[in-house]
Amino acid sequence: MNRQVKKTLKISGITLGTVLLVLLVAIAFVINFIVTPKKLTPVVLDAANQTLNAHLDMESVELTFFSTFPQFGLKVKNGSLVSKALNDSSWCKTDSLLSFKECVLTVNPIAYLTENRIVVHNLSLEEVAVYAYRNKAGKANWEVTRASADTIPADTASTDFNSEIDIRNIELKHANLVFDDRNTDIYSRIDDANLKLRLSLTKGISTLGLKFDNKNILFWQQGELLVNKIATSLRTDIMVDRQTAVWKLKDTELDVNGIRLDVNGTFRRDTVAKTIGMDLEYGLHAPSMETVLRMIPKSYVKDSKVSAKGEVTVSGRVRCVW
Repeated sequence: MNRQVKKTLKISGITLGTVLLVLLVAIAFVINFIVTPKKLTPVVLDAANQTLNAHLDMESVELTFFSTFPQFGLKVKNGSLVSKALNDSSWCKTDSLLSFKECVLTVNPIAYLTENRIVVHNLSLEEVAVYAYRNKAGKANWEVTRASADTIPADTASTDFNSEIDIRNIELKHANLVFDDRNTDIYSRIDDANLKLRLSLTKGISTLGLKFDNKNILFWQQGELLVNKIATSLRTDIMVDRQTAVWKLKDTELDVNGIRLDVNGTFRRDTVAKTIGMDLEYGLHAPSMETVLRMIPKSYVKDSKVSAKGEVTVSGRVRCVW
């Protein structure tokens, strides 16, 4: 390498470094002095509250770059959404539909503009509480969208959605979910749920990765407790080949209070014969018979003391066409 080439590379490197430094300083200046949380938060709240039949409140909304480098993102702290659709008077509280400690969203808008791809790098929610309520008349507190006078009818505004979707990470941490339906007399609750999800939807092969766990599931129906003290976890990887109509399950594991079901295999859809072929290998493991017996609701069995020892293991393969 001659002297002139070295000099050119050196100058190019210095120029590129200077440009990057200036760009980073400019971004830092905009985020910290122009688009500050103090200025951005009231704008977001005002726009949201004008379009929702609910009251949205947040401690702060801020643009992020350095904490989510190299993507731009949005961070929201201490948010809550209170529905105005109805008032749950029997609980003596306002209808708090949603609350969370922190929400972070990072996306890639350039991918949509240049490649027609929706790319979500990260969407995370921490300490989420959801209270979904429906009264005896059938009106629900999640009906928070306002009817717009200039809404275009669906048959005239329909367009084909053909964008590919790439969701790198959706994460839900320490969520508590309540569904209270007075119309059908059903009450259910999921305590301390955690979720990690990744999703890729393309015209060829689509994939889904899922991890979920919770500490307890409770279910009441018409005044009768049917399910309680149920801890679950689910892990799976699903691949879908649209051209061959094949669904593949890999490393699928469902655990309910220590009883674990493992499944691997495929589903194949025959569009000509209109049949579905299944080829699954499974394994079921329970640490003891007592674990299995404790899964049966007390409303269905007499409360008697049972002592049993030994593990329960079942494995097999299912192949069929229907």
